[in-house]
Amino acid sequence: MIELHNIDNMTFESDKKFDLIYADMIYENENLDWIDFYCKKLNKNSIFIIQTDWHTNYLVRYYMENYKTNWDCPVFINHLVQKNEWGNHPKNKFHQCYDDILVFTNGKDYKFYPERIQVDKVTKNKGLNPSEEKQNRQQHGLMIFV
Repeated sequence: MIELHNIDNMTFESDKKFDLIYADMIYENENLDWIDFYCKKLNKNSIFIIQTDWHTNYLVRYYMENYKTNWDCPVFINHLVQKNEWGNHPKNKFHQCYDDILVFTNGKDYKFYPERIQVDKVTKNKGLNPSEEKQNRQQHGLMIFV
């Protein structure tokens, strides 16, 4: 895994191609040039995950679905919402302490291993976990997106 932080991101150089990139973008930044930069670094049938918030969620999704990136036909897979325990609590509107996580692929043969994603015990037996057989296979590893 390669971990980059803000200023280093656009100067990153590597001939290596990746199967998954997780990008936690700077919120309220409408410059999406970095998307093209990183799309070039993905293998075919790879996954590109972009964490954003309500400021730019619509912009990122529109960009990925309607513009020709340097990626072969990005296809939308999922929209996840992550609730944060911190943030402002306005008195005149609903709480906005969540992030949007948009998941895209560049091929129909991408790999997804749901049995490697563990769900907190809070949700156990509420119809959200895989079958018991699959739960036993979860011991093979935990997929962590950092």
